[in-house]
Amino acid sequence: MICCSARRPKRQLFVKRDHVTGANFLSATDGEPFNPSPNAVLILTLRMGFGHLRIAHAVASWLDGREAYVYDLLGTDTPESESLKRYEWIYSKFSKVASASGGPIEWAFDKFLTSGDASAQNKLRDVALRLKPLTDGIPLDITVVATHAVAGHIAVEAGFRKVINLVVDNYAQHFNAVPGAINAVQAGALGAAYAKLGYQTVLAGHWADRRSAEGIHTDTARRMKRIHSKAVRRLVIAIGGAGAQATFVIELLAALQPGMAAKTWHVVLNCGDAKETQTRIQAAAATLKGVEVQVLDTWEPISQIWTKDHEEQSCALTLICVNDRTQAIAATDVLIPRSDMACFKPGELAFIPAPKLLIRRVGAHEAASAVRAAELGDATAELRTKEDFEKTIHLVETTDLLSQMNRAVVANEDHYMGCKRICHLLQQNNGAVKNGN
Repeated sequence: MICCSARRPKRQLFVKRDHVTGANFLSATDGEPFNPSPNAVLILTLRMGFGHLRIAHAVASWLDGREAYVYDLLGTDTPESESLKRYEWIYSKFSKVASASGGPIEWAFDKFLTSGDASAQNKLRDVALRLKPLTDGIPLDITVVATHAVAGHIAVEAGFRKVINLVVDNYAQHFNAVPGAINAVQAGALGAAYAKLGYQTVLAGHWADRRSAEGIHTDTARRMKRIHSKAVRRLVIAIGGAGAQATFVIELLAALQPGMAAKTWHVVLNCGDAKETQTRIQAAAATLKGVEVQVLDTWEPISQIWTKDHEEQSCALTLICVNDRTQAIAATDVLIPRSDMACFKPGELAFIPAPKLLIRRVGAHEAASAVRAAELGDATAELRTKEDFEKTIHLVETTDLLSQMNRAVVANEDHYMGCKRICHLLQQNNGAVKNGN
């Protein structure tokens, strides 16, 4: 008898271990054949910029010792992934234009990103139905952890029986929730907001990787020691994968020029993996008077930055310009714990355990994350202009602000354990979680 509901594999997936992160990535081309056990965890993601893929890496870091695989749905050469790539291109294009132009264009982009009502969710589910073939051949009894709502919907529509959707944003809207999955949120207030929308959620905490979360006390003690010794301030700046903030970050480099020229600041700017963005920033950096610039494009020297706390770099500005997306993400994750401060938009990195300068958002949905991070006390409010940034840098240089932020990091230790809690949930129940709204 032939079972009509049985799914035949339409493509073979393979497993490749990434030498930078140590995670096992699924590939459509080469590696070892993908044959997961029922106890395996599939981390399903979509590399819209860097955020969702970074959270997938964070989850994988806590599953060390358990069979776990990261599957980027844009990483396959299929008609379905090509349609997702067009979606990513549109998002990246409009985010760049909105960020650079401001005014009515930014307003329209903000309106779009905060209009994820029930109708938008239904349309997203319709899209997920058409993208189900991306998961063909994967056993339906393994646990799926989704770090993008599209990935969560695909998993549910494909028939996976155990799906956890990590709600990556702090702005409650139907668009980011996945009916049929366990929806895990970062804050109690967010869970309450989703309850009003009709969802039962699990409170986990913020999506921090294992290295940064477990190193809170050691890293903070080192930062406080550097403050007391008046060491050169180490600042890591990260541009998102879409490169939308390139214009604004170039303005910030000009604001930091006096400190870099005086050798009181050492700035490491991760330019992402987009060649166009890298070229623009290198050209702008070359015009900074009195600032020695270093450009790194291979992993080995990048991984050695700030490894010795008592030794400072000879240059004042280091630009990281790699071609590999995983390396671009990992560079920021590696350098933040070694830095004195970090600087980026209020996306997923707003909740990494380190003092943070939160700069102009890309989309109004990120405003809630800036508010949440500022309330925790380890980050600034959203710095939307160059003047806001300059004033805050002055406060860092002349007041106790940086020490206050470090104390807040330690006080908020429990909030950074979201990925750890999700992974412990999987361990305790052996993946036997029950889906719900």
